[in-house]
Amino acid sequence: MNPLDRLMSIFGKSTNESELDDNHGPRSGTETTHQNTHSVSKPEKSNHEGRLDTSKPEAASRIADLLRDLGFDADSVRRSYEQYYNCELEESKTIEDYILDEDETFYNVREGEPVPVYNTVHTFLRLSTRGVFSDWKYPEDVPQKSLSAVLENYGYKIRFYANSGERVGWWGPDQSYYLDDGESFRIELLDRDDERVDSFEFAYPDTKYGHNRFDLVVDEINEYLLADLPFRFYELADTGDNYSFLLLESEIIEHLENKYGEDVSIAGKTLISEFA
Repeated sequence: MNPLDRLMSIFGKSTNESELDDNHGPRSGTETTHQNTHSVSKPEKSNHEGRLDTSKPEAASRIADLLRDLGFDADSVRRSYEQYYNCELEESKTIEDYILDEDETFYNVREGEPVPVYNTVHTFLRLSTRGVFSDWKYPEDVPQKSLSAVLENYGYKIRFYANSGERVGWWGPDQSYYLDDGESFRIELLDRDDERVDSFEFAYPDTKYGHNRFDLVVDEINEYLLADLPFRFYELADTGDNYSFLLLESEIIEHLENKYGEDVSIAGKTLISEFA
């Protein structure tokens, strides 16, 4: 089972092409790659975008430096791999060692080949304890469960409620509610005691793919529910038809802006396009 299928097995079953209206979702054709012109470091030697002509230990060191800048320590890296593999790993290792020993992206890199450091970081982040991943077409409970899985580390969770008071999505055989096209609903931020902290009303755009705009949901959650909290979600660049987000704390954002400028890149390829 590949990494994305493993993740979807946690948040909901994968959607195959036979279940889709088209082979591509609303993000098809929007994939872009930006060059980072603000980084204070020198450009990395690379003969392919997102790859480095170096040894795997050196590549792991470069990746570890970036993960530290993004707020990960060795313990959070270990827990991220444990979440992905659903197993316990040895403690007290370095970030570099966890990458070399556990990361599947490194497995098929032959001696002398450029190392795909961008793909390694991108995949790790969206599968990490602070990452959110979804296919472009998703069940209505996926945004709630995947965002809450990250926010619960800070004592919060996200829930969607219909105006009738029913919880949106599938939560068991006796509790399921599915939105009609254009139907508005409430997005609520709850604390660990299920007490409502704040909420706002939302409706997906009334367009062909409007019901699958996870990015709009996250934008509104950032603006209306997380504005006064010291963290927010940022969308990873180069996600294609999928959605990938990363929760970053305010002090980490300040550090990244000071070191990298308006976006974060590795091996000449943008990872997070802007800090807005």
